[in-house]
Amino acid sequence: MNPTINCYLRLERILNKEKKTARYDCTAFAGYYPPLETLKNNKGQLFFYLNRSRNDKSTTPEHYLQASKDSMNLTGLFHYWEDGKMSGFCSGYPSTKEIFDNKKKTPNPFYENRNDAFLFIIYWDKEAQEPIPTPTAIEMIVLQNTKVLIDAYRKQLMLGGFDEELNMLRGQAKPIFKY
Repeated sequence: MNPTINCYLRLERILNKEKKTARYDCTAFAGYYPPLETLKNNKGQLFFYLNRSRNDKSTTPEHYLQASKDSMNLTGLFHYWEDGKMSGFCSGYPSTKEIFDNKKKTPNPFYENRNDAFLFIIYWDKEAQEPIPTPTAIEMIVLQNTKVLIDAYRKQLMLGGFDEELNMLRGQAKPIFKY
């Protein structure tokens, strides 16, 4: 039995391609997930930056997605690399902190949804000769109350266990901003 999927996002690198930090804009969205609404900027855009982690603890993922608004970390991308290669399938989850430790002491918009989790499909140009490939697009699905089982669901995603749902969500997804 598959979990409840709250929403689907397609994030694409359409702007700032020459910049060091990759920006991924939400070009398609399906479903409903209030915490993401709080991350839109004044124009109604929703975008994230893909950053390398500065922390090298074994439990810290090497990459994370940072929201443009208030520089809030959306999630670490667990299993971004496997066996020295990009895996193409990642998992993550929101922070469990009620208030962030930033200068503004920003309330965490995901706090009420702290048991939810995220699955990601990472796309990149497999023909490019980059030592560290930069993704061209990222698909994200939000799974309700699945934090403790997210790695099992990531493996299910890899094996095609969400193909039917993903195809339906891709067909329903609409742009949230006109670029």
